[in-house]
This record gives sequence, structure tokens and C-alpha cells, in this order.
Amino acid sequence: MTQKSINTNIFTFFTKTSKTYNKIFVYLAGFCIAILFITYLSNNPLGDSTAGMIAQKVDPSFNCETTNANKEILPDFTTLKTITQIGTISFDSDLYHSSYGKNGIPAIISPQFSNISSIKNCLKDEDEVIIVQYNDVTKIYPLRILSHHLVVNDTFKGYPILITYSNLSGTYNVFDRTIKEEMLTFGVSGEVYKNNDLIFDSKTESLWSQFDGIAKIGSLTNASLTKIPFEIMPFSRAETNYPNALILTFLTGFNIKYNVLDYGDFSKETQVLTGLKNFNNSFPTKTKVIIFSDNNQQYAFNKNDLINQTEKVYKSQGNIFIVKNDQGLISVTAKNKALEVAQGYWYVWQDFNPNIIGLQ
Repeated sequence: MTQKSINTNIFTFFTKTSKTYNKIFVYLAGFCIAILFITYLSNNPLGDSTAGMIAQKVDPSFNCETTNANKEILPDFTTLKTITQIGTISFDSDLYHSSYGKNGIPAIISPQFSNISSIKNCLKDEDEVIIVQYNDVTKIYPLRILSHHLVVNDTFKGYPILITYSNLSGTYNVFDRTIKEEMLTFGVSGEVYKNNDLIFDSKTESLWSQFDGIAKIGSLTNASLTKIPFEIMPFSRAETNYPNALILTFLTGFNIKYNVLDYGDFSKETQVLTGLKNFNNSFPTKTKVIIFSDNNQQYAFNKNDLINQTEKVYKSQGNIFIVKNDQGLISVTAKNKALEVAQGYWYVWQDFNPNIIGLQ
């Protein structure tokens, strides 16, 4: 075989090989783009967080104005820049890394509000809402919206407030979103700790717990957001109690299907996303509980205890707690003192606070 024929054969081999690799690369690139496109359009706020656990319900009567697709905000989907070497927990071993990634669940950055009368036909009487009263302003935030965004960056007469929710833990929290007199803007990280969503600040991209407002990983580790009181009640009760309140509208900046309701059977399934370090069987895993504290001791009772009752008395260690259900607004008193209440799934509260007492 001549040197020329050898060179020709070698050239032919590498040419064919190069074409083969180019085809493989094109196929892989197309597959990856398709996956990213499907993920972005899925409009499922929980993503793989609850894959196989959720059967969503659709409200066919929902017919309210939402953001047009051509006016939709495109979030920053780049990789988190969190300094993961700093933290009170391990980024690699303590977190569940969902496929959504940064801003896969889009936070509301520029919330729009209206009066109740203009939006009341968009909500059902039993739809859950939270009420925030701050700086002489009263606002209503429907769960129907919060469950799709988890984070609302708001202001009350210029004062920055953060409204949060976690579908996985069923917990609301409201915070002052300033640290050392600097306003922070927050988003959803796609990371999960103890079955609770971690949020991030756009300045340092530190990871904060939605459950307690404390930074767990990043340069702001151990920084803490100040909690703001709020109330939980059905929309019908909010309409009665706060007729002049402003209410968050569906013009969120995102073209999302808000006719998707409550997350189906998620609360009935025993399966959880991440393992539990602390758990006792005072209640089934995903029992929706009402939480309150008295003398530095946390207590919980089953929210369903009040379905057909307006008042119930619980006793524990010589203490008497009077619980009232006033058309969906739940209150707890001890020795004529009103106690602040919260709610969420039992398995998450008990994992974060192993000494919590379940009341029967």
C-alpha cells in the first residue's frame, strides 16, 4: 500500500468519525433543549419535588385576567452562585437538589393589587388567604397565587416585606426583607432542606429557610429575617373582616394556569421528599396542624379537629388552651392571653422542632 493511499484512508476514517460525533452532538443538544423547554412550560410549581405524589385539580369556572404570554417576565435561570463552602448545613449532603434550579419556580417581583370587588369572582369563598397588616396598610394574598410562586417581594408604603409559602411543608411566613438596612430581593432556589423550600437573595445568592427565615448556606449564613405577623383565613372571612384591603391580583408577570387548584392527594400520601431525622406518630405524617407556643414550648393540634366545632379545649401539663374556630379564623388563648398561630404539615414541624407536643 502506497503512502498516498494510507493517508487517504486515514483522512476518510477521521472524516466519517467526525461526522458521526457531530450527529451525536446535534442529537444530544436537541434532546437537552427539548427537556429544558418542556420543564419551563410545565407550569407545575412543585416540579419533581413531589413527582408521583400530586394529582392536581382544575377549576373550570376560573376566568380571570392573567399576564399575556408576550408580556411574560423571563427569569434568570443561570446556576446559583452560592458560596456553598460556608454554611450551618452541607450543600451536598443535607439538601435535595430539584431539577427546577434557580427561579424554576418564579418569584413575584412586581406584585399588582386591586380592591376585593374587582377580583372576588376569581376566588371561591373557601379559598385560603393570608392577611398582612403593616405600616397602616392591609393586604390579602391568596394561596391560589402563592402556591405557584412561593415568594412575593412586596412593599408596604415603601417598606420592603417578603411573603412566602412552601407547598412541601404547607407553611406560610412573612418577613422584613432588609438586612443591615439593605433591601434584599428573593427568589426560589430549587433546593430543599427538611422538606421545606429554600429561597435565595439576589445579592449574595445565600440560601435561606422559608421555615424560619435564617440563612443556612452562603456568605450571609446565620443572618436572620425579622418575622411579621399575619393571619390565615378563608377568602369569605377576609372579605368580611377587611373589605377595604388590597388583594394580590393574577397579573403576576407570568402566564400561569391559576385555575389549577389545591395539590390533589398530596396531603393524603405518606410518601415524603426527603428523609426525616425527627418524627413521632402523634399524628399521621401529613396531617395539617395548627401550631402555637406558650412559655417557650410549642404545641400542635389537628386542624380537622375544628371542622364541625366552634370551640375546643386542650389540656397539657397543667395548661389549658382554648381554641376557637370563627368561620375559618382559628385563634388560641391561654389564661386570657391570645397566642400567635401558624400551620403546616406535622412531619415538617416535628422534624424542625422535635420537642413539639401534639395535643389530642
